[in-house]
Amino acid sequence: MRKVLSFVLVLTLVLSSFSMAFAATTTSAGLSDIDGNANADAIQVAYDLGIVTGNPDGTFLPAKAVTRAEFAAMITRAMAIPDSALAGYTATTFKDTTGYGWAVPYLAFCQSKGILLGDGAGNVMPGRTINTNEAMTM
Repeated sequence: MRKVLSFVLVLTLVLSSFSMAFAATTTSAGLSDIDGNANADAIQVAYDLGIVTGNPDGTFLPAKAVTRAEFAAMITRAMAIPDSALAGYTATTFKDTTGYGWAVPYLAFCQSKGILLGDGAGNVMPGRTINTNEAMTM
């Protein structure tokens, strides 16, 4: 799973280096649990760009595995899709999004753009840990 996180962070750095679409304002707020992490700088950049948001308590949990729903949100944010553009994405055709209301706009956007296809049986498995092949496909 650390490979997926590393991929996301590298993708963030690469994308942000050539596009002003990702311009962000630096905030004084940070993530309380990334100091000393080998990827702290990349995580902070992703946080400053709004690609990752952290948890309500101010933590990031860098060792936690990334779920498919979380990755869909990161991909959407990395593409600099504004919240106003996501307002129309209120539902998906996936059958298993109950309990993931926060992720439905991201999942629906990714589904509509062919970024996320699901398992072919109508499931997106939003709570399952994303693997490297799935992340690369997205």
